[in-house]
Amino acid sequence: MGKLTRILAVAGVWAIPLLALAGEAGKAEDKGFYLKDGDFTLETEFWVHMRADYLKTNYDFSGDAFSGLVNTEIDPKLEFRIKHARAIFGGKAFFPWLSWRIQTDFGKGQSRIHDAWVQVETAPKNGWRIGQFKAPFDIYKLTSESYGNFAERPQGTEFLWPRTRDVGVMYYGSTETKRFNWMAAVQNGNGDNQDENDNNKFMLSARGEFQSEGGFEYKMSAIDHPDKLKYTVGLALMSNPQGNLIGNVTQDCVLGTDDKCTYRTVDRTAIELFGALRGKRWQATTSLQQWSFEDGRLDSDGKLTDADLRYWNVDVGFFVSERDEILARIGQWEFTDPSYDSEGDTVNESSDEWRVGYSHYFLGNNFKFTVDYGQATDSTDVEFSGAGGTQDLSTEGLRFLLAFQI
Repeated sequence: MGKLTRILAVAGVWAIPLLALAGEAGKAEDKGFYLKDGDFTLETEFWVHMRADYLKTNYDFSGDAFSGLVNTEIDPKLEFRIKHARAIFGGKAFFPWLSWRIQTDFGKGQSRIHDAWVQVETAPKNGWRIGQFKAPFDIYKLTSESYGNFAERPQGTEFLWPRTRDVGVMYYGSTETKRFNWMAAVQNGNGDNQDENDNNKFMLSARGEFQSEGGFEYKMSAIDHPDKLKYTVGLALMSNPQGNLIGNVTQDCVLGTDDKCTYRTVDRTAIELFGALRGKRWQATTSLQQWSFEDGRLDSDGKLTDADLRYWNVDVGFFVSERDEILARIGQWEFTDPSYDSEGDTVNESSDEWRVGYSHYFLGNNFKFTVDYGQATDSTDVEFSGAGGTQDLSTEGLRFLLAFQI
């Protein structure tokens, strides 16, 4: 953990009893509580997500290339876990133009600080953020899981963007009506500041979007039931010279059946076109992304070339009553060009996901229950010395989520 995150964590912990003794306190309108003493405020938020899964796994093989392998089904079993147990602190730091935030998570048997930043507002709705924070890329990752719809984010987002927070600096801004918004960040690219930075290169990301008047809140649900149509549409870019990719490039192995097919790429770049609409009873969110991994594949001549990947996803929710929401999701990622080896053998990879779900909101977004059912299938198509085949690894079943936030 970096020095800045340690300083902010200690400051946040000590601020609680001091403000409780010296200042005023109250309940926030949406969720959480606040303590205030002069120009210093402490806003708190706590949430717990309890998760249960009942999933089965299937390995299916077809074609001559996999003739020696037998289809296998792993029986489902019920698994419970605390997905998130988060405590969030933030507020103003002695000046109206200086704010701060700390987010900790004790879920999944780990203890980790996610957000740890200070923010300086240099002009109305414009400023700088310094510390550890989310890179401004992927609308699904930028939406807090406290405002999620399904039990998990789309599997394509989790595959391509498993690390969401990095140490760095970001400039942000918007127009007076919030119709135009922009962000640009320079970060270390390691993710949650857990790894040593083994080079002197940085991850760069930028985002621009056009929104309905008054702005668009990143929520995956229409639980606030707005009276007017809300929307956002925009473009995001990212370049990270420290990316990891699993694949079959220079080793002689079969992708999907040999875990030694691992290598490190020197660079990854991505572009995202995204949009979301929210009506009084419905919400729709989509993201289309194009990724490129430098030297991530071998071409037909046996030379290293970029591996290009396309990813898209659509989430839709509709309220059949004030508290009951039905959900649907469909998404896919796939490499748009095959990988070759020295003998001309090829490998193609893709993954598809579909899910349907239901949520009941007991106390608005502060207390809800979600159940969803669906399938995610990873497919590998191969062509070895004239023998072709397909391997499908699919996970299918039910996922449950009980979310409490205050």
